[in-house]
Amino acid sequence: MPWYRHPDGAVVHLNLGRRGNRNAPVPCEAVRAEGDRCAWVSGYQCDWKLGGGKTCDRWLCNGHALEVGPDKHLCPEHQVAYRQWQAARVVGQKATS
Repeated sequence: MPWYRHPDGAVVHLNLGRRGNRNAPVPCEAVRAEGDRCAWVSGYQCDWKLGGGKTCDRWLCNGHALEVGPDKHLCPEHQVAYRQWQAARVVGQKATS
């Protein structure tokens, strides 16, 4: 039976029923400011392309997933890389104008 950490810090045990416990959502793998994993119920995976046809696939809760396109979400680490990519793209567009 799965255990999750609620965003307020409390550890919660969810009884999802007989079938639910076998197919329980994976806990969020994002790292909190305290240095440990978030561990809340995940519903997304990071879609950042790593190369070789692979993506990050880190499991994320609603609070840590940033939707950047239709059904495309990023983990906190790749949100930073995405913002850097956006900023470089804007600078490149200004230089060609």
